[in-house]
Amino acid sequence: MLINRIERNSPKRGLVRPLAALGLALAIAAVAALGSSWAQARFSRFNPESVGVAVLQGSTTFNSRLVQAHRESVEASAGQHLTVIPNRSGAGLVALLEGRADLAMISTALGPEIKALAAARPELPFARLKSFLIRDYNVAFAVNPSSPLRNVTRAQLSAIVRGDIMNWRQVGGPDLDIVVAYVPGADGVTLSAKAALSSGRPFAANAVAIETHPQLVKFVGLERGAVGLAQLHLAREAGLPRLTLDKPVSQTLSLVSLGDPDPRLRAVIDAFRAAATGRS
Repeated sequence: MLINRIERNSPKRGLVRPLAALGLALAIAAVAALGSSWAQARFSRFNPESVGVAVLQGSTTFNSRLVQAHRESVEASAGQHLTVIPNRSGAGLVALLEGRADLAMISTALGPEIKALAAARPELPFARLKSFLIRDYNVAFAVNPSSPLRNVTRAQLSAIVRGDIMNWRQVGGPDLDIVVAYVPGADGVTLSAKAALSSGRPFAANAVAIETHPQLVKFVGLERGAVGLAQLHLAREAGLPRLTLDKPVSQTLSLVSLGDPDPRLRAVIDAFRAAATGRS
């Protein structure tokens, strides 16, 4: 209404509409610029054009326990956007060695992983790999919900996975044949358990190889005599009870670089360490 009155009373009425339109356009531009500036400040660390990009590939356990829990703080601290491809520890190492990843995520010691891969891929430069421990966790030995057994010694569990003890009755459980379930290949949980329990010997002859950890926990939930070498978070989600040992078996979660990490990758490693130990 005010603009209309000015138009009627002004001898320069023809200039009022263009000036008013110009003022409105400038106001809109100012608001847009302010919004753009806020958005850039809020999200700049996730913009590949303004920050670095680090590609991580490998262990699903590392991803679920560390990346999903601390990704935002790690990206902010390291100044790197993380592109994460969770598959398996061994697959992550191969991707690193082939130049498809900047860092590999592994969920056991580097030595057993290299041993599991070297026979199939001897041409890869395994000697250049360098491992950086982020944190360790206990391996979960999940049992069927119908099992009343909750405690065994580490020596008893060693005998179980090797096949020297083959019935739960021998360790105070029900009269059921024991079925050891595991994920084969360069799997962090399996390699950690093998290193701690089997002393280089193969698993029990009746042990069952399950392709993935989600399938493994489903199998344990259905098989009354099963004990599964499981990822802890999946065993919990499935509501599976776990055996408690007098001496727990640890699973190490590490990042691996090809040669010495450059400053941007060192920043990612340090940020994960700080976040995992509550120092971020």
